[in-house]
Amino acid sequence: MGGGIHGWGGTTLTIATWKVFRPAVGFLSVASVSGLVSFVSVAVLSGCGDNSTNKAAESSSESAESSNELTLASCSDMVYHQRDLCPEKDNVESSVASCERLRSKYEPIGCGGEYAEFVLCRSNAVIDCETGDADECDPSKIFGPCASAFASSTLCSRNMTKDGECSGGFFYFNCMSAIPEACSVLAPTNLGNATCCPSFDTSGDVFFKDAEIDPADQLSDAGS
Repeated sequence: MGGGIHGWGGTTLTIATWKVFRPAVGFLSVASVSGLVSFVSVAVLSGCGDNSTNKAAESSSESAESSNELTLASCSDMVYHQRDLCPEKDNVESSVASCERLRSKYEPIGCGGEYAEFVLCRSNAVIDCETGDADECDPSKIFGPCASAFASSTLCSRNMTKDGECSGGFFYFNCMSAIPEACSVLAPTNLGNATCCPSFDTSGDVFFKDAEIDPADQLSDAGS
């Protein structure tokens, strides 16, 4: 990532109602993080009920077993692995921050297990230092389907940059149709309603361990 998790080519693909943007230069730069997965069209379903809002959480819970059987994912492990392979490409501190920011995007929509699987994959994969791609770690296959299921079942999109507007441990979403149960509306927006919701992942599973950055890398990054 020219300062984050590198790569994923320069293609854009649409999965159901979500657009997955794969930056042309890579290691998930901080600037590109917020655009990685964005809500782009009206989903097939017009509302959401108790069953539909839990689809993504159920999918995340199923993947939790396989994820935790291996090891907990770590953003720092992934970034240090990438730097070991492509030392000239990565800024450790900003790359870990980008990874953690995406974690905060996917965990509340019930896709934490899938995103952890992606991070684990890149922590052990062969990275193409030119493109930043890891062929076996395709985000559109690993966590894209879960994000798509969430979008189509809730008609809500996640905006972690505005979580500060919600209290009580709730998370900020824009919801285009019926408001999911347990959520509350803040105000109308051009995308529907600004809404505060609890996490859609009710499994209680833990997928990540805390990121750790070598102090020497923090000094190095600050001076770069």
